[in-house]
Amino acid sequence: SDSALGRNRDVVKGGEHSPAQDPKAKYFRDFDKEHDLTLRGALKNGKLSAGDIPRIKFTDDEIKQILKSAEKPGSDLNLTFYTAQNLPARLRAEAEKNFADLPGDEKYAMQAFVSNQRRARTILLFRNAAFQQYVGQLYGLLRSFNPAHFTVEKGVVVATGKEPVLGGEASRLDALREMLIYLAIMKGVGWGTSKISNIVAGPEAAGDITIAFKGGGKLTIRRGAEYGPESLENAVERAATGEKVKIDPPAPRLPRPSLTDVPRITDDPRAFRRWFNELTPDELTAVWKNPKLRDAIENGLRWPGGQHEWLMIARAPKFKEWGLTAEQIAEMRTPTSKIRFKNPTGGHKGEGSTTTHNQIKKIIDSSPDFATFKTRLQKWANDRLEGGAGALPPGLRP
Repeated sequence: SDSALGRNRDVVKGGEHSPAQDPKAKYFRDFDKEHDLTLRGALKNGKLSAGDIPRIKFTDDEIKQILKSAEKPGSDLNLTFYTAQNLPARLRAEAEKNFADLPGDEKYAMQAFVSNQRRARTILLFRNAAFQQYVGQLYGLLRSFNPAHFTVEKGVVVATGKEPVLGGEASRLDALREMLIYLAIMKGVGWGTSKISNIVAGPEAAGDITIAFKGGGKLTIRRGAEYGPESLENAVERAATGEKVKIDPPAPRLPRPSLTDVPRITDDPRAFRRWFNELTPDELTAVWKNPKLRDAIENGLRWPGGQHEWLMIARAPKFKEWGLTAEQIAEMRTPTSKIRFKNPTGGHKGEGSTTTHNQIKKIIDSSPDFATFKTRLQKWANDRLEGGAGALPPGLRP
């Protein structure tokens, strides 16, 4: 585990520690050379200096506390404490390059260790008052930053006008300038920012931000727009060639369906079905526990009645987990008047009806997904249904 990486850096062979044979040891030695301060030691004067923060080596508990303290309502920042198991795909790819000589998950554990340290350091730097004065020395300060973390932080500032780490108001224009400078540093001197003629923000930071380029190109960032480093980089490069580019805010999110009121069907099921389809599996499970709401859901799914349910409504939460919609549940029914069973022979309410319903319920309960249920039901139908699997509704046939 990552904690084990931090606690024990030796390889045990024949009962003796052999650090020289452990490829992790070199990485830890190199890390320790550059990070020779503890957080407690850096705080000896009661405050953190901008010069000391890059030298700190944090403990796992300190990192977790720093990440947690940066959480803000509505922020999309990933503040998870990384381990070999939950490391994002982007960082797993970095691990493959940075620590290619480490076996198995150890390379991901090492990347998690480095990334956690780096994110804690970045958060403290952004909080530090002295650090805010160093914009003119941006190059020297940004060399050790995680590019994606820094630019995502700045992108959130531009979108919302708030600094996620500081939690206060921030200038969207200043944040954008910092991101552009940073991207220019990473891309090289000849990158798109060399063609920028001016940057203008709307009044009181409430309007659009417009970047004009030599040659007539223009990039407009609408208030509320959300973007990351890649999309900004692409937009700048397009505008630098003379194109008119806009980064628009996302479409407004529709309100979540009510968990206390189920739409009733009179003669049009669309409102109910839309409500049912928008529920998450967990939301439906929660609503299902209320007997009155459950009755209303069952009535809506059974509307207009007179149908044999191959997808038995009493198991609706399971169908939601399978990803089925209310429309699909409705389509996969058969009018009770057309149902004819065999072995034994009978209709929907005739001989063997109870056995039939219990068998179908057992197939539902034992199936991990819809595809498995469909295969098992077809096999059952060939033995028990007149016309076999071909007499099932189209969505359930082979």
